[in-house]
Amino acid sequence: LYFYIACVLSALSSWVQIANTIAGNSAGTAGTDAFHLSAPVGMYYDKLNNILIVGDISNARVIQFSLDNPSSGGTVIAGGNGNGCALNQFQLAVGVAVDSYGQLYVADPACDRILKFPPNSNSATSGTLISGITTPEIIFINPLTDDLYVAGYADHAIFKFTRNSTVKLTAAGM
Repeated sequence: LYFYIACVLSALSSWVQIANTIAGNSAGTAGTDAFHLSAPVGMYYDKLNNILIVGDISNARVIQFSLDNPSSGGTVIAGGNGNGCALNQFQLAVGVAVDSYGQLYVADPACDRILKFPPNSNSATSGTLISGITTPEIIFINPLTDDLYVAGYADHAIFKFTRNSTVKLTAAGM
């Protein structure tokens, strides 16, 4: 279940109707190859490496795109092994984030979990279970401390995991 917020723009606002497609298909066509996405939701921008990391839900994968060379297509860095709750699969790769060590974190609300993948992982890499949280959605990593924050949709709370910990602390809610 997702909610969207609509904003009212000023009558003085103007739009530039030109955009560059940096990931996926500019015609809006879904697909399964390295140049297409299908229901992308989670996204993380790696400023240091100029890479866009995307949770591609319908393809059950996390894929990264080089913004320096977008015509090269994407590279699967986690999942891509069909839908499931095995440690190398996703049902819903919704939240994605990367810590200062290059470790990828993925929230999968359909499997009630957060997985961590090592740097340079690929579709054959299995993740490590960080925690079982009922329907984790959005995740954020504090760039100063590498603490992980997770929005637990069904728990009505924000949870905190200090760097490299699997101990869940309640930061807000409940």
